[in-house]
Amino acid sequence: MNVQLYLIVILCACVAAIACLPASYKKMKEEYADRLKLDISLDQMLEMEGRLTSFLRENNLEVGVELSTIAKVLGIVEDGEECYRPNRATLGDRKDDGTMPVSFRSDLSALERRFDYAHECAHGINKDPVPATRPEGYNKPETEQLADYMAAAILMPLEEVYTFLTEQGYRQASSSQKAKMIRILCKRYRVTELIALRRVREVFLIKEGQTQN
Repeated sequence: MNVQLYLIVILCACVAAIACLPASYKKMKEEYADRLKLDISLDQMLEMEGRLTSFLRENNLEVGVELSTIAKVLGIVEDGEECYRPNRATLGDRKDDGTMPVSFRSDLSALERRFDYAHECAHGINKDPVPATRPEGYNKPETEQLADYMAAAILMPLEEVYTFLTEQGYRQASSSQKAKMIRILCKRYRVTELIALRRVREVFLIKEGQTQN
């Protein structure tokens, strides 16, 4: 292949790739929007918040207590990276020593693993049957959706997050200012951007719903 023909082939490949960008971006945007959809009702969110509050009170724990402390109360312990696709994490049956092991999929990031650990602790607080999982995907059973919500509530306490957002003027902020606030929340609570964005939507929905009622 001579140089001229080679350059033509490269140019055609670049044009084709650029032509595909709008469709790829649109698909990526749609997938991200799907991930941000709130899966449960306001009443269910309030029920989970109440259940978490009761659990903390009954065990003399402060709001925002470390996840490891909640896990210790529940007897839930990390047990390596042994679970298989499609489950991101699996909570096993209670063992003779009273603990319940959680195994994780090996490709999870540290932040994903932390959230999935909180998700399995949420199964414990909700007294869901074991073994319990955190499956991949979005159209999950209601039990899993409730555990996802509870996990976010454990890691990002409702009143703390709402106070931060209102003090910073999140509702009136520009897109860049909102993005900066989301990064602060991610760093403060050690969660992914997706979890922080969903939690912000949940917090405003709850607080605005309570005001309207």
